[in-house]
Amino acid sequence: MKKIEAKTLEEAYAKAAEAFDCSITDLDYEIVQHPTGGFLGIGAKPAIIVAAYPAHTPPAAKQSTPSTPSPAPTSAPTTPMASHAPKPQEETPPAPIHAVSYTHIRA
Repeated sequence: MKKIEAKTLEEAYAKAAEAFDCSITDLDYEIVQHPTGGFLGIGAKPAIIVAAYPAHTPPAAKQSTPSTPSPAPTSAPTTPMASHAPKPQEETPPAPIHAVSYTHIRA
């Protein structure tokens, strides 16, 4: 496990991936502190993460492909789904527009 500090979380993830020589998605990490900007840069705090590369899978093993092909999935017989087809919606006529007079209102 390594403690990584950076200005943003994205930079911390990139530094951790570079330190472990792996992809960001392969890392196990925990965010210790979210970055804050502070007021005019005063009181700003960096992003801090603790990252680890899973020990049970070395980098070479992650990139290997299986030697035996996986069996093809079997599909169930398909039935027509005519009863579930969307029904066309009937158009409704637009509501009539009524004229309104505001001459009785004074400013």
